[in-house]
Amino acid sequence: MVKVGYDIDGVLTNGFIREKPYVLITGRTINQWEDTIYDFGHLHCPIYLRPFGEASDQKSAAEWKMNMINWIGLDKYYEDNPEIVRYLKRNCPHTTIVQVNA
Repeated sequence: MVKVGYDIDGVLTNGFIREKPYVLITGRTINQWEDTIYDFGHLHCPIYLRPFGEASDQKSAAEWKMNMINWIGLDKYYEDNPEIVRYLKRNCPHTTIVQVNA
């Protein structure tokens, strides 16, 4: 079975889900947990929120996503932010990173 992951903002929020089952790995921070669960808890999938950095810190978001993608061993991950896509392509050699145009 292929292991697939999606970003939330710009990917899931735009209705982009192509493969199931999946996990969500987001740059949203842990202080956004309540809103995230309220909005997406009904999907009944694992949701990984970033436990460090500020909400606007894209470098921390990219590092978080890279660590989780590699730790979980995803085969494919969908992301909309071009900078994060480039970072993940360099640092997740065993994962196909797909850029979604928001």
